[in-house]
Order: sequence, then structure tokens, then C-alpha cells
Amino acid sequence: MAGKFEIVEVIKNARQELGIDKPGAIWHCLDVVVKGSENAPKGLPLPSREIQYTILINDKQKNKLEKELKDLNIEELVGARIRVVGEITLDLPLGVCEGEIGIIAYQIQIVEKPAKKEPEKPQKRFWPIHQIVIPLTFRNSQPREQKIDAASSYLAQHGVTEKPVVTIPLENGQQLLQDGYVHYLVAKANGAKEVWIQEQNKLQPKQDADQLLWPMQQLEIPEKFLITEPREAKIKATIEQLNKGGQIEKPLETIRLWNGLRALTDGYIRYLALHRCKHEYAWIETPAEDEAVYVSVNDVRIPEGFLKSQPRKEKIDAAASYLAQHGFTEKPIVIEVNEQDEIWLKDGYTRYLALKEKNEQFAWAEID
Repeated sequence: MAGKFEIVEVIKNARQELGIDKPGAIWHCLDVVVKGSENAPKGLPLPSREIQYTILINDKQKNKLEKELKDLNIEELVGARIRVVGEITLDLPLGVCEGEIGIIAYQIQIVEKPAKKEPEKPQKRFWPIHQIVIPLTFRNSQPREQKIDAASSYLAQHGVTEKPVVTIPLENGQQLLQDGYVHYLVAKANGAKEVWIQEQNKLQPKQDADQLLWPMQQLEIPEKFLITEPREAKIKATIEQLNKGGQIEKPLETIRLWNGLRALTDGYIRYLALHRCKHEYAWIETPAEDEAVYVSVNDVRIPEGFLKSQPRKEKIDAAASYLAQHGFTEKPIVIEVNEQDEIWLKDGYTRYLALKEKNEQFAWAEID
């Protein structure tokens, strides 16, 4: 007895023929074409490129296939994929076997072609818009009107911004804007409570020998630096030194902000050199263990009770004089951060007014 083998292929043709071994018998003939491999083991001849088989099935097998077609909502037998386990026969007349080889089917079934799986689209992630921290570099550069108009038009048509706002997570649960300021502005202007974000991995500070390296993306650059661009010759000289030594000549001086970021206080040229050379980390002065916390003066909200009781001018002048002499207030202002991440003044209104009078950007603060 010939050995059984298996074929899984699509039916190209289906027809009926009269059986030759029993009077009145009907053979159902299914023609399939099997393609051979384009390669063969080394030293052996290539297999035949294509072989057409004629598969013979009886009435019972034909009825079984028709039932399977109906269950699978497949309209025709031709074009359906079948799995056949059978034995080769070389004794069929040419009129019956249109293929090169005949097969007597012992088992046959319809094989449902697996549906093409569409790649899953990542779910859009949204974040409360009031919890997006906007660096000063964005706040001090207004996007062009054409960009804002185009982004507004897209939002009006689709109900979502065209692209996500790119952010990195902060320690306090907020997100720091890295890209997509136009989309943020448009969403906020249209009263959106949430904005579509794409979160990047947050770089962690790292210690390299005796140097503390801080992520460049988590450095806040004060307005006083942004409005006075250093001479290009100084920046290029610093870049040349950086390329030679692989590190800036001395560390950046920074202060710690309440939300986990750090703000630059000295070394803007060195910062620009690192930024242009696409460094991810900046060498900063190692902070003291009892390091003070600062907050942006413009972010502090003043309760109505303070606004109604203006401190005496002598007190404000004394606080301003101390600030001018020492570079910081005599005591920190006391702030409170609510669930919406709004910063409210709780104590130190006189010191706050002195800071505003001296156009200081950051205030030494104590979080209540």
C-alpha cells in the first residue's frame, strides 16, 4: 500500500466523472496546484516548480465539504482551501485525472483561511491640561499664526489635536512639555480639559566620579538668559573646548524647583554649548543635603485676603533691601499646592512683593 501524505491547498477546479470500477458511481474530482520550493539541499536537484493533483472524493465526502462551506459562510467550493490526507494512485484514466498525479482522499476538510490581523493601534493617552508644565523656552516664543490656525482647524474637524504633545513625567505627577507647544496652545484655547500626550522616558540624574550629571531636558532656563543671547564667538569657543575635553570647563549652577526640575542660575554659555552638541546630561554643582526649594514668582497665585491688605511701604522696602544685599529673601514664602497643581501663597506677602519689585524670577519657598 502506498504511503499516505497530506496536502493543504486551494481548489482550482471541481467537476464530476463517472466511476470506472462500479456502474453508476460518481467521482467528484478536485484539482489543486502545489508549488515546489525554489531551493533544495546542497548537491540535490531542484524539485518541480508546480504539480497539479486531482483529488477524488465520494458523495459523502462532498456533502461534508458543502456543510463546512455553509458553516463558514463560504459561497463556492472552487477557491476554498482544503486539507487532504490521501494516497497516490497512478491507475486513473486520462479523462478523469487532469492533473499529473491522482490522489484518493481518506480525509478531507475545509480549512478556513485565517483573517489578516490588523496591527493594533496604540490607544491615545490623555492628560489633564493643567498638569502640563510649560518650560520658559516655549512660553517666551509665540508660534506663528499660520501654525496655530492650521492646528485649530484640525482640532475643530476631528475633535483631537493632529499630533500628541510630547512630554516627560515629573516626580510630582505632572508632565513636562518637550514638543508640540502649538497643539497644547490650541487645545487650551478651545477649553479642553485634557490633551493627547506621548510620554518619553525620563532620564534620571547620575553620578559620574565626583560629578553630578543632570538631564538637560529637566533644566529650566530663566527669562533673563533667554532675552540676552551671548556672543557667538564665546559659544563657539566653549563648544571647541567641550569637543576636546568631552566635558564643560566647570559645572552649571542651578537651584531646585518645587516640581523636581532645576533652574539655571549661572553658566548659560556652557548650557548652550551642551545643547548644540546634543548632550543629554549637564554637569551641575552638587547640591547641599538641606537644599532650599524655589518656585517661579509668576506661578504664585495671591488669595484675595492678601490683596485687600497692602503691607506698609517701609516693610516692602526693608524686604527689598535685604534681597538686594543677600540675593535671597530673609525667610521663604510659604506656598500651598492644590489638587489642580495651582500654587497659592499662604504667608510672606511682603517678601513676595519685594521679589516682584526686583523682577526676581524665582522665590525661596516652603511648601505647606
